[in-house]
Amino acid sequence: MENKEKPLTRSERELLDKHFQRAALPPHLFTKITRIMKDEGHIRTPKSLLNLSPGGLLTAFALAAGLLCLGFMAGKWQEAPPPVADAAGNSKFILLVHNDDQPAEDPMQQVKEYGDWLRKIRAERIADGEHLHSNGWLLAQNQVESKSEFPGRSEIGGYFTFEAADAEEALKIAKTCPHLHYNGTLELRQIH
Repeated sequence: MENKEKPLTRSERELLDKHFQRAALPPHLFTKITRIMKDEGHIRTPKSLLNLSPGGLLTAFALAAGLLCLGFMAGKWQEAPPPVADAAGNSKFILLVHNDDQPAEDPMQQVKEYGDWLRKIRAERIADGEHLHSNGWLLAQNQVESKSEFPGRSEIGGYFTFEAADAEEALKIAKTCPHLHYNGTLELRQIH
């Protein structure tokens, strides 16, 4: 036995017209209209793009893997963005200070040298720098480890940031850092 509903009555059509403008149909009318439209073929149930059969799941997996590979390849082929420069055309650089220098006879003299060097750079351009604490945290995926000290003589102990017109000027500035007087290693990088 087919469960076809009767056409809308005059009062139902008036109610529908009244509510249609507010787009808030009563649930029983919405259900009735939808059922009639399906029966008359105006609304068709969409076919699923993928089904849960082994072939459908394999197709979904292959499609996802292909899109992932394409995204990875597009990211690899994309050129690095140009360095950010300020209005005057200067780029920002960071000078990472490794903890591999020879200890100074007078540590306070060494601190003074670094401070004087940074003040000299600041007089000509925007520059900053800080010494890093030896303690901190080591973070990995789903893991945070508190460290009382980062081991190894090549760990980063501080940094300086400054502006320069280009890499050549940045290298010239970096070569004047007192850390080199103590046989330490510096790492100069341009900030994007």
